[in-house]
Amino acid sequence: MIKAGLWIPRRQRAPKIHQPRYRRPCTGELIQIDGCDHHWFENRGRPCTALVYVDDATSRLMHLLFVKSESTFRARSTRPFAWLVSAHSGVMLRQRMARANWVSPGPVVACLLLTLNTLALSL
Repeated sequence: MIKAGLWIPRRQRAPKIHQPRYRRPCTGELIQIDGCDHHWFENRGRPCTALVYVDDATSRLMHLLFVKSESTFRARSTRPFAWLVSAHSGVMLRQRMARANWVSPGPVVACLLLTLNTLALSL
């Protein structure tokens, strides 16, 4: 396959160039949200998700919640200009909303004057 040009070994491939995403200049301008499913309380409780809100400018932990699932959204007292969530979370949320016959979250986000940025995960 290599001789026929059908496959290129990893060492010979051109490196992928990724555009850097620079940090926002002001505290509270962009909040990154991520969750991690785990048995946080060992066998003393049900498995849950640690939902973490991190400020992009300072890398400071803004908020931490233990919730049933990563799709849980909690409103905070401050209103950032943008949220940064993983693209996969948005897809799962849209699928759950479609099953429950809910409306799209787009108009709600627009009303709150938030810019929903999705971060495509490269695995």
